[in-house]
Amino acid sequence: MRDLVVVDQLVVAASIGVFDWEKKILQSVMISLELEHDCERAGQTDDLADALDYAAVCHSVQQVANRAHFELLESLAACIIDHLFNAYPALQGVRIRIDKPGAVPAARSVAIILYRSRRPE
Repeated sequence: MRDLVVVDQLVVAASIGVFDWEKKILQSVMISLELEHDCERAGQTDDLADALDYAAVCHSVQQVANRAHFELLESLAACIIDHLFNAYPALQGVRIRIDKPGAVPAARSVAIILYRSRRPE
């Protein structure tokens, strides 16, 4: 199976960074997700109950990002992946990209990309 539900550049205000000043503010990060989920039944029934509710996924990602201060993008990404696997048992894999615009003055953005799967690759 390689059906994907994609969320592209969800803007989230997060407390993130290693510097003291970053711990006192919220910064915008952009979160993109590729969620490996079997879409066959939803395609047949045209029923949200058989689909992955991407609005609910986006809301839960925002909740995780607002839960605590994160020093690293990697830590935020790992927490989001763990949450998604726990909240959505039918998910088979998650690819997450988190961009932090302005983190390096000479770059438009820096980003990390993680991929995790329920099954061995």
